[in-house]
Amino acid sequence: MTLPEFQQNLKEDQAHLIWQRGNFLLMRNYVKHRILLYDMGSFYAEIWYHLQSNKIVIIRSFNNICFLEPYLALIDYPDLTL
Repeated sequence: MTLPEFQQNLKEDQAHLIWQRGNFLLMRNYVKHRILLYDMGSFYAEIWYHLQSNKIVIIRSFNNICFLEPYLALIDYPDLTL
């Protein structure tokens, strides 16, 4: 599936596609949201949950790696030696 094909779907359908086809990578918190990052093969997708309402409020999909920057600090490199 390509990014434009994915983006043509409704938010609810996008969520199902992410859960069915995506590979979970990382989770982060931002203000009142929990954001889950998935690898979709040729692009990435984020599911933004609002913590108080426990609802999906945003699904953001992208293929520009600059949007991965908020996740860099969350990656653990236990075998990396300097």
